[in-house]
Amino acid sequence: MPFLLLASPVSGGDDFPITSQLIQADLEAPTYVASIPGDTRRLFVVEKYGRVRLILDGVLQAESFLDIDALVPDQDWNGMLGLCFDPNYQSNGYFYVQHTLSDDRLSVARYAVSDDPDVADHQSRETVLELPFPDVGHHVGGWIGFGPDGHLYIPLGDGGTSTNFPMGGALSQSLTEPWGKLLRVDVHGADAFPDDANRNYAIPTDNPFIGVGLAEIYALGLRNPFRADFDDVTGDLWIADVGRYSSEEVNFVAVDSGGGQNFGWNCVEGFECNPGLPDCDCGFERVDPVYEYPRELGCSISGGSVYNGCRLEGLQGRFFFGDWCTGRIWSARRIEGRTTDVIEHTSSLVPPGQPPITRITGIGVDGAGELVVVSGEGSLFRIEPEGKTGGCTCPGDFNGDGVVDGADIGLLLATWGTADPQADLDGSGLIDGADLGLLLGSWGSCV
Repeated sequence: MPFLLLASPVSGGDDFPITSQLIQADLEAPTYVASIPGDTRRLFVVEKYGRVRLILDGVLQAESFLDIDALVPDQDWNGMLGLCFDPNYQSNGYFYVQHTLSDDRLSVARYAVSDDPDVADHQSRETVLELPFPDVGHHVGGWIGFGPDGHLYIPLGDGGTSTNFPMGGALSQSLTEPWGKLLRVDVHGADAFPDDANRNYAIPTDNPFIGVGLAEIYALGLRNPFRADFDDVTGDLWIADVGRYSSEEVNFVAVDSGGGQNFGWNCVEGFECNPGLPDCDCGFERVDPVYEYPRELGCSISGGSVYNGCRLEGLQGRFFFGDWCTGRIWSARRIEGRTTDVIEHTSSLVPPGQPPITRITGIGVDGAGELVVVSGEGSLFRIEPEGKTGGCTCPGDFNGDGVVDGADIGLLLATWGTADPQADLDGSGLIDGADLGLLLGSWGSCV
């Protein structure tokens, strides 16, 4: 049951002039960024080998927020790949990480922040889910996140590789296996599996496969859903699923769908049945991707975030995604059930004075909702409007970054005692304490 048959990126991005800015270098194999909604001071960076680094007020802290290097193996394909914060983080301090373990297992674990908001309580670890690898452990997924329903969504890959198919891929169509699925669990309810130390959660009562398969399964037929994102406005879920033979694809779960989608793998890749795969009967009911692109344009999709910030005027509601192999970046939107207006932004996003962005492992957002591209080569880049300050407006945002913070105080103090009209927030003709008070009253995000 296809949503749309659209197979190649189209227009350029001249109507939405954007660029990128290097905001952090010298990271060790970063894989993702995450933020606490509304906290514009802190950006959390996942590093592959088991650390979550903290950028506080624009400065990378020497001490990691979380360091579980001893638990996370040094592997080419895996490591620590996912991070999300509990919807009730401000009251319970919980956050969740997804990583592999040295004994060939996948772990989703919960931690709590310590009394210091910039350091986790390392003794607070609780297992949410642990699974033994079904094969060599490639394609285990990566992203985890909470939906608008408050449940934790865990997309898992098929557990196989590009060379040992079909061992992993065949699991994607089995309702008795978690691999190749989108799982949906309730981490706030009573444990449904008190005798199983590796499954510590409740099952949402409206999950679609209760009684006919694993109760955690919400959707199936995925290969390697490495990145995904919920649209904070609509509640819809976008899933970037890495292909094998012919294409990379974006799948879509509408907020009111109730789940149950079968995205087709291992019989279907993109819109194509049996693209070099073992014989399959592709006549089963399936949901086609909402977008795909061919191998000529990339080989490993790295979604993605739906943009709902304020600085990039005209781009709200667009899903941004990139490719690890080629460094290309696109965005698309959905209007009345159709994916449309696909734009490639690659050339626009070459950062000034820097080489093009490469090895894209994720695109996340900061606490103000602005897009951050993660390069596995060790750097972060913020997507910014080109040649203007963007759509965020609030008193005191002198540098136009969408946040009133210490940088703006510095700019105001540099004009102290003068009549600089750009810093004269109260229009008195003098930069003084009244202007500082107005700036502090707008502290934080302009969103």
